[in-house]
Amino acid sequence: MRVCTFLEQNDISYRLSKSNAKWRVFHQLDEYGFPMPFNSSPQDAFAVCTSKLCPALASNRLYKCTILASINEGVREGSLSAASWKGGLTYSPLSPDADATTILEHFRSEDVKECCICPDKIVFVEPTQIQNLNKSVL
Repeated sequence: MRVCTFLEQNDISYRLSKSNAKWRVFHQLDEYGFPMPFNSSPQDAFAVCTSKLCPALASNRLYKCTILASINEGVREGSLSAASWKGGLTYSPLSPDADATTILEHFRSEDVKECCICPDKIVFVEPTQIQNLNKSVL
């Protein structure tokens, strides 16, 4: 609730919603089924992005969106290839000592070059856990 209050006090709009009805695709799969980035125009990807509304805190750094944080964490953990995802790894998240003005400017800015890793069109899929659950129940 403190975050919501802060956002409201600084005229930053937000929306809370469920994520179990459908999922957006934020990566493509290579011929072996491994996640791969898109090669989109950052402006076009940002225009359809919903993750820009979802900042993330990962490894004590504040990210503009959950996708950039997830890519960084996935590479750090070894589940994603640094070579494949290099387009998203140049992003510089904010440190914990960033002041309020820097944070607000960062999140009010639009696309960053790293937005190129995301799709420039909206594509929805069924949640995989639900698909897998349904298959195991049947």
